[in-house]
Amino acid sequence: MVEQIYKLGIDIGNNLVKIIGDEQERPLVYPASLARYTDVSYLFNNNIDYLEENGFETFSLEANDEQSCYVWGRNLYKLGQAVIDTKGAGDIRYENQLYQRLVLFAIAKYVDGLKEHNLENGVVLSLAMGMPDNEYTSVVTNNFESISWLVGEHRVFVDNVSVKFKIKKVDLMPQEFGSLTLFEKMNGGITPDVRTMVIDYGGGTRLRAIYNGFQQRETNQDALGVNQLIDKLFIKIKEQGINNNRRNNHISIQEMLMSQNYQMKTGVSTTQDFTKLFQKEIKNYAEDRFEEDVYSGQAFNNIDLVILTGGGANLLERLVYSQLGQEIWVPEQPETANVRGFYEY
Repeated sequence: MVEQIYKLGIDIGNNLVKIIGDEQERPLVYPASLARYTDVSYLFNNNIDYLEENGFETFSLEANDEQSCYVWGRNLYKLGQAVIDTKGAGDIRYENQLYQRLVLFAIAKYVDGLKEHNLENGVVLSLAMGMPDNEYTSVVTNNFESISWLVGEHRVFVDNVSVKFKIKKVDLMPQEFGSLTLFEKMNGGITPDVRTMVIDYGGGTRLRAIYNGFQQRETNQDALGVNQLIDKLFIKIKEQGINNNRRNNHISIQEMLMSQNYQMKTGVSTTQDFTKLFQKEIKNYAEDRFEEDVYSGQAFNNIDLVILTGGGANLLERLVYSQLGQEIWVPEQPETANVRGFYEY
């Protein structure tokens, strides 16, 4: 009997977790943070509608163990100070216990969605995963040791129900490679003589990489991702008296940027319009980044295609970049372009 292997793409950034696999119509997008169950256990007493509305579920590596149990869900930041982020830097992040649990919980969330297939003996997965270029280089140089824990059998308890899966293979790749793969899948034409510049605006980092075909030639990674804009907006909103961290927090601001709805709820029946503030700071951020790209030392006359991707690509004016004279491609929903490319890979 041939073993069925499910393909899964996964992208875990500083702000968001994105996963997409077989039998799934669109990527799941969740905060890259967790909350300890013991800190919010009161929510699980007769609040079923509230839990379902916000997608809150419990995740643990042990059955019936509240001390090792975490809560995760779409609207996690409604839990305020109970939220613990999993931010980290360098390949040390991949050895951090909280980060490792987040990865396993994300995979378990996908596997749990397959339960209608009656896969009682668990699911076998082939995993395609990306990471920022500097971390990717470090992990590869160290012979993938910091992600070796991923391969093998795992069990996660989702709402105290066992979810079993086995990771048979992990394909690791640079973060922006997903968008290059997605372009080829949708448009074709990435041959060895095509030179592409991929500019990936993530949360913590901005990645700029040059490819000849699918061969990476040059890379540049800096800390000028969208978090810089979000940090500035957070401070500006706080200066206007919005100190409630359930309202004014990085995830809420990120969602406002993505939806282009700059109204923030500030009370039971009150909202505040921050449209002018957002438009001003977005314009400043986009102009600064474009100017840096133009004067980065890269000879754009040697580039055939520029791909703008990552969540920050939603904030950049395609027409501004068209001044460079190259073909510009911004994928639909650029915040999930990489993970969709990983899956296609």
